Amino acid sequence: MVKKILAFIFLFVFTLNGYSQLSKIHYIPPLTSSDEGNAEPLDQWFYISTPINGDVSFKIKPVGGTADQEISYIVNNANPKKIEIASSDYSQLFQAPSTTSTVTTDKGYIIEAQDVIYVSVRMNAGGGAQAGALVSKGDNALGKNFRIGTYDNKGSPGSNYLNFFSVMATEDQTIVNLTSNNISGLVIQNYSGQFPIENITLNRGESYTVALKVTDANGNRDGLIGALVSADKNIVVNTGSANGSFGTGGARDYGIDQIVGLDKVGKEYIFVKGAGQDSYENVLIVAHYDNTEIKINEESTGTTINKGDYYIIEGNKFSDGNMYVSSSEDVFAYQGIGAGNEANQGMFFVPPLSCESRGDVNNIAFIDEIGDNTLDGGVTIVTKGTASVLINNTDIASQPAGITVVGPATVTGKNEYVTYNVTGLSGNVTVSSSDELYSAY
Repeated sequence: MVKKILAFIFLFVFTLNGYSQLSKIHYIPPLTSSDEGNAEPLDQWFYISTPINGDVSFKIKPVGGTADQEISYIVNNANPKKIEIASSDYSQLFQAPSTTSTVTTDKGYIIEAQDVIYVSVRMNAGGGAQAGALVSKGDNALGKNFRIGTYDNKGSPGSNYLNFFSVMATEDQTIVNLTSNNISGLVIQNYSGQFPIENITLNRGESYTVALKVTDANGNRDGLIGALVSADKNIVVNTGSANGSFGTGGARDYGIDQIVGLDKVGKEYIFVKGAGQDSYENVLIVAHYDNTEIKINEESTGTTINKGDYYIIEGNKFSDGNMYVSSSEDVFAYQGIGAGNEANQGMFFVPPLSCESRGDVNNIAFIDEIGDNTLDGGVTIVTKGTASVLINNTDIASQPAGITVVGPATVTGKNEYVTYNVTGLSGNVTVSSSDELYSAY
């Protein structure tokens, strides 16, 4: 087995007014992974930061824990926090796949702060060959209807490929229903039936996780994509693959994120290409409504899909390093991205364009770290072509020393927007724009 030299994570930090990841409360449903080799979690970490200059106190509450297990911390803009969750294996954050498909009362976290904070989770996995991360969406993670995204595993999946999603309730007596276009042929971990899975009752902090080992059935490759998670009260959803791939070569990596509900997705998206290959630098669009037409780079005719179906856009559709996708109805959007080869890839949830997306990302904590591993730090940026963009308060048009800036690149089909790729970053990073801003790191 070849050990990966460079772990790879990619996270979207967006700044929509009223749709920020800054929040006083963050819900972190549990994660899971394949229990086969080269997938199991290793060290797991919280990275917590704030734009507030003064001290902000926050408390990390393990679900099902006692009061003496709740730990308080202080953070301010100059001093973000890196907090170890576990040193290895299944934990308060990760549950074994054999324990899924049941109401879980002792996994995951609720983080409560005196003022607004950013929360991300990063982890190493698979004997050091894998890595993954997610960004909490804070208050904006709360919703009642979600469509699931995972890798599609279209190549030669290994026994350590696993797709999953997890749901956490934010209120007592929440009723959750899980439905899917895939009503037969799936093998669900720790569960003998098929979708729909109905009338799951959760109290605040309790969770329910669905996991599919990809090699258990042919339908398990992509059988969770497009699944509908609905509830009568607000819930929070994590989704993805650990491991899996958008490629065809048989390599694998983590691709996980926390998503938002139907009320916060949209019809227009801009994607920025990473440093990977076209085969796995894919865009995944999931429809919630019938007769949803999808167009790429403002093409004259598009592709139409129905509710619960998905459309994969291959990496060769990027133009000058970016891609504009529009749809006739609101859709859920995910992006696969990578560096070097298929063994270094990730997947994250992408927010829609919005004229209200103004503000700074202040700040991204320890951008080049996962635990004790130091990697290469970088950001992608989407903004208006007329905007001034600053990295750590320096105009990127000046090509600041020590970093590399590629762009601005005009977006085909949406030419008032431009994209940038910035590499060579380390430590704590702030990104700001004088106009709309969407930044991934």
